[in-house]
Formats: sequence, structure tokens, C-alpha cells
Amino acid sequence: ERRAAADAGFAQHEVAELREAFNFLCHGSAPILGIEKLRQAVDATRRSVSSERLHELLEQYDREGKGGLNFEQFAPFIREILDMRPGGIDRRERAQPAEP
Repeated sequence: ERRAAADAGFAQHEVAELREAFNFLCHGSAPILGIEKLRQAVDATRRSVSSERLHELLEQYDREGKGGLNFEQFAPFIREILDMRPGGIDRRERAQPAEP
């Protein structure tokens, strides 16, 4: 667990906070975060991520195809989210043309 968080670039003191956030989102359910809980985590970071991109990230980190992320998968997922510009758009998303 600590290794997964450290590999994702989290400092030792951040691992406990990350675990606390993960446990809060799980609150009483299986230790897997599905798409709805991942959306809550992303929204809490104030990053703008489309539903399509969120599903892509879930697929990228959910290597077993269980439909959600455990803590070891959540750590790199949230690191990728945190590396996005706050309040901005995911750098991988293309700008959508404005409606007339």
C-alpha cells in the first residue's frame, strides 16, 4: 500500500491522508471505488474531467476489470488527476467547438 502510493509520487505523510480519503469514499462498502465514487474524488480535487475521460482512466487503472479501483490502483489514478491543472481541462482532452 505505501509502496503503491510512493510509486505514484506521494510523500509518506500524504499516504495516510490518501488512505483516509479512500476509506471515506468506501464508507461501509467493498474496498473498491466505482465510477460514481471516483467522480466524487475527482470533483473534490477541483479538476475538470469529462465523463468519457473518467471512464478511460477507470479502464486504464482497473487492470482486473472489476469495475472499480482498490487503494493500490487509486493512488496512481488520483496522482494523474492531481497532475492536471486545477479548474482546468485534462490536457488530453481536445477543446470542443463552441455552439453557434
